[in-house]
Amino acid sequence: GLFRSSEVSPNLDYADRAAPADLDLSTTLEIARLAIEPEHRGGAQLVMVGLLREMLRLSREAGATKLLTSATEPLFRVYRRFNPTACRVEAVRRPEPEPEEHARYFASPRQVTGEQVLFTFEVAGARPWEVFSRFLRLRMGARR
Repeated sequence: GLFRSSEVSPNLDYADRAAPADLDLSTTLEIARLAIEPEHRGGAQLVMVGLLREMLRLSREAGATKLLTSATEPLFRVYRRFNPTACRVEAVRRPEPEPEEHARYFASPRQVTGEQVLFTFEVAGARPWEVFSRFLRLRMGARR
């Protein structure tokens, strides 16, 4: 799911963080959930490329310049392989306590996923064809 970060931010809520002052929320969309069904994980890279390509297309159509998301450290490295503009977001913990409904809602996912890295990447930094061709080059190199 893609969200307008100026309206709602599941990733910042999950991390119990405030948006950094230098992040323009009016031009940022947020990837709230990206999941690959277990039976498709053998071809996860191909599925991931397709998902990223569609997210980038939808983001450009919406006028977004950045995408914000969170993931485990290994998944962050996967994103960065497909879009080298991926960079960590240093967001400060919210000064007020986390609302009870957030604490209850996120308790189970936090137990399953553990520590998350917040990061953004530039929509213009990976046009769909660039994402796909970078994937093909990586795959071809791996077969040699």
